[in-house]
Amino acid sequence: CIRAAIFIYPRISKNSESKSNSILEKNNSVTFINAPIVELSSTFIRNNIALNKNIQPMLSKNVWHYIDEMNFYKKKQ
Repeated sequence: CIRAAIFIYPRISKNSESKSNSILEKNNSVTFINAPIVELSSTFIRNNIALNKNIQPMLSKNVWHYIDEMNFYKKKQ
């Protein structure tokens, strides 16, 4: 049996996650990451590309390349 490590990055949630978090905290394979919360949603990505803002540093190289190559979310001239 291979055990994989699970890392949980913090996020903003409208739902209470305390019950599920307390269960996960008891699992030795789960690590909660202490990091700042970054709000990066698909809506944020779409809106900022449409506004011609540079969000390339916020995305992986492959994701940015695909979005840019396919001209997703850009306003039509």
